[in-house]
Amino acid sequence: MTIDGGLTLSELVAQVDDVQPSEEAPRSGRCTICASGGSCYPLKGTNGVFSNSFTSDDALSSGDGVCYRCQHMAKAMDYRRYHWVADESGVEVIKKRPRLIERLLDPPGGPWMVQYKDGSDFLTVLNGWIYAQRLNTSREDYRLLVDKQMVDLNREWFGEMIAFGRDLRDREDQPSKRAMKGPVTAGDLSRYDLSFEEARRIDDELTGREDWRIAVQLVE
Repeated sequence: MTIDGGLTLSELVAQVDDVQPSEEAPRSGRCTICASGGSCYPLKGTNGVFSNSFTSDDALSSGDGVCYRCQHMAKAMDYRRYHWVADESGVEVIKKRPRLIERLLDPPGGPWMVQYKDGSDFLTVLNGWIYAQRLNTSREDYRLLVDKQMVDLNREWFGEMIAFGRDLRDREDQPSKRAMKGPVTAGDLSRYDLSFEEARRIDDELTGREDWRIAVQLVE
């Protein structure tokens, strides 16, 4: 897996969104979120977004506040509400899971990042930006931001998971999401259109994997 150690996520988004340094920011310094320099807002001057309720404060960099780039991401509600893919051509906000699958299986080149909005808590998503600042540069092995955690994906293997999940969901007696995630019970075998081989594959290869859990949710 290749991770970009230079450009940060906040810098990338600020560039493609044409965000300029703010004249209203009361100080200049180093951002505690992305570690970039520039005009900053004090932590407690950001409407509570990065205040004491910020549960990942142990992961913050030492700094002087929140830069205008991270402030922009905090105010861009679509980045908090939906899935998105950010690269040097722009940020695509994604509202439908089939489109997100398309992008995950055909990711951009160059520095990029992708978010899967799993939960509904805005603050959890904002916390996740700390961990997503280092961008992907590989199209084959990359990291997916899922709320407050980073999940490693291999494009080929994830594609196989999506295909397997879609096959199960297309059946007349389609397995429930719980049965698909595993472990598969004897009751599941009698209730759903599952073969022993498929149940064994779920239990032996897929159960407990975060990338499989995401694949199951995306093909619903």
